[in-house]
Parts: sequence; C-alpha cells; structure tokens
Amino acid sequence: MTHLQDHHGMDVRVSDVTCPLCVEFTSGDRDVLSHHVARHMEEIALAILPSGVDSDEESADDSTSDAKVRETALAETHPDRLASQHELASAYHANGQTKEAVSLLEHVVRVKQTTLAETHPDRVASQHELARAYQANGQTEEGMALLEHVLKLYRDTLGTKRKDTITCMIELVGIYMRHHKWDQAERLLMEAGPLCRTKEHLCEVGDCLYGVFAATGRQKEGLEELKQVLAMRKTLKGVEEHVTLRTMSNLAAAHADLGQVQEAVNLAKEVVDSSSRIVGKEHPDTLHFKSNLGAYMMELGQLDEAAQVLRETWTAECRIWGEKHEYTLSTMYKGARAMYKKGEYQDAAKTVGEYIRLMTEAYGVDYPRVVQATKELEEWKQISGESARSNEGEELEKTSYKADQARSSKATSLG
Repeated sequence: MTHLQDHHGMDVRVSDVTCPLCVEFTSGDRDVLSHHVARHMEEIALAILPSGVDSDEESADDSTSDAKVRETALAETHPDRLASQHELASAYHANGQTKEAVSLLEHVVRVKQTTLAETHPDRVASQHELARAYQANGQTEEGMALLEHVLKLYRDTLGTKRKDTITCMIELVGIYMRHHKWDQAERLLMEAGPLCRTKEHLCEVGDCLYGVFAATGRQKEGLEELKQVLAMRKTLKGVEEHVTLRTMSNLAAAHADLGQVQEAVNLAKEVVDSSSRIVGKEHPDTLHFKSNLGAYMMELGQLDEAAQVLRETWTAECRIWGEKHEYTLSTMYKGARAMYKKGEYQDAAKTVGEYIRLMTEAYGVDYPRVVQATKELEEWKQISGESARSNEGEELEKTSYKADQARSSKATSLG
C-alpha cells in the first residue's frame, strides 16, 4: 500500500459507511458493504416467503436439471438456454469438474460468437469464465491468451475503473507470475493499483506485488508491502477470515525468503491450524498452506517432520485433484527436495524425473519450472553417482581391511 501511495500518487483511504439497516456494521469497502446489505435483504425476503416454498440453492445438480429442461424447450441460440448453460458450467467449475466446465463453456462461446457482437457483455462474460476454466484445467497458454483478449474488451467497453476490468487485471497478473513474466506482471499491477476503488482490490494488488518483489530480489520491500496488506485486511469487516489467511501465508513466505525460517514455520503452523478449523483440513487453501509449511520445516532442518507433512499433503491432493494438478505437482517437488536433503539422492532424482515428465505433459518443455527442475535433476544425478562411488569405495576399503586382518591372523597362527 505504501509503495502505491508514495510512488504512484495513489490515495488508499476509503471512507467508512455504517449499514442503515442494523446500524452495527461499518465498512469502507463498497463491495463488502453491498454484500452485507444484500444479506439483510435476503433475510427480509425469506421472512415473507410463503411456507412450503424451497430456497433457490445453487448446485451443479440444480443447474444441470434446469439446463436440460431448456435444451429440450428452447433453440440452441436462445439467450435463456445459453444463460443456463453458462450457469451450469460455472457450477461445474466450482465443483472441481473443470473438464466439463471447459467443454460446455467452449460450446457457449462458439454459439455467442455467431449471435452476439464481440463487445456484448454476455459474450465477454462467457469468455472470461472460459479463461478461468482453462486455468483450472491446466490449459495455461489458452487461458492467458483468452484473458488478455477479455481484458482488452473490458478496457474498450467498460473503461479501466470498472470492477470487472480490475478483477481481470489481477487474474492476468496471477497468470503472468506463474509463467515468471515478472516485468509484465509488475507493469499491469502498477496500472491496476491507482484504479482500485475498494480495499479488497487494493489488498489483492498488494499480495501480488509481494510475489513480484520476492521473485525479483526485493524481499524487504515485499515484506513491508505484506504488512500493509495484512493490516488493511484486518479492517475489512465481513470478509471471510480465510482470505486474510492467504495474506498471512504470504507473510510467512516473506520471512522465509529473508532467512527468518523459524518465524515462517511459526506463522505457517498458525495459518494451517486456522484454515483447518475454518474451511476444513482438505480445503484447497488448507492443503496449499500445509505444503508451504512442509517446505519451511525442511529449510529449518526438521527433515523427518517435513517429509511426513509433505507426504500427507501430496496424498490428499492426488485424491482430490489428481497427480497432474499444479498444486499436487508443486508438493511432489517439495517432497523430492526433502528426500535430497535427507541424503536419499536416488529416490529424490527418481521423484524429480517423474515430476518433470508430468509437468512437461501439462505445460511443455520450456515452462520455467520444468527448465529449473531439469537443471536440478542433472546436479542430483551427479551427486547421486558420486555418493554411490564413495559408498562403493568405503565398502571396498572395509573388505580390504578385513582381508588384511585375516591374512595377518593366519600368519600369526602359522608362526
């Protein structure tokens, strides 16, 4: 926050507003306040709802039923049919059924391309959702290209200060960061920061800035940025606590980057415990936090504990997402590093080799993490070979020593 204010002339202050209905809730974030008031309105609506009428609960099953009904009653290009299919795809995505989401959204986008103008909000919204589904399904190149196109359309039609435009900017920054495109990520963040009108967007920009700073050797600057973000997040009443935990997790990473590993372990343990309590032990956030904890414990020298934590996390991620998911592969790589530090060179090299194979299938041979792991594997193989030769030499020396002892004993007895 300080960086944006001092270097880019950005005013990060947002005036607090008190809810006119309960007069107990106060927030300076308009989105959060609107969400709070909307809950009051929902309570009022439910209070006057006639008995015997069920609430409209969002689920993949409900969306599937609605979509099937409209498919039989409406033409393929009918707006209501397309809307139902879009909602069903979003439900698939939320439910972890990313392949189904991608397939259905690709169909919706193809139909809308023939019926709606390029800048029509409904067409752009479906393309935006498809870009997100591509990312969740591991199709990062397609997701990045489509999201860049969507951002251009948002800029042209909505302007740069609309919420959807800024949200798209932040999502694209995340993709750039995963591809180690730090310059592009920072330029987009510097554009997005001054445009933010809510504290939540400011916090998201700050979280991303930390990642860029940390990756480009500005760890101290990143740590200070996160402290500002965490202080602001704690003032956002109505925001779910697990969102704040993500910033705390980043703060733990910042401590680790600066060599303050014990502080990182302590904070990461707090984050894992809190996340397990709030959203569950096998929630994606909790598993991600736990994977990071294992890495910090490894750096601290707690190798057995780190290996156990990483093994538990990897097993859960394989069961939930499959072995090729980005998070599963990340934990697999950390586990290999733990093996290496424990001196289990051959097992570490074997695991990294499998990691490289799976990453190459998903992202290609030129993906930065594949390149880094391939280089590391060659180093590990060399060390593994030297260790094996050293062990063979030690065994040979022991055998020679025993033979010498036997010959000496035999000569003594003959004498």
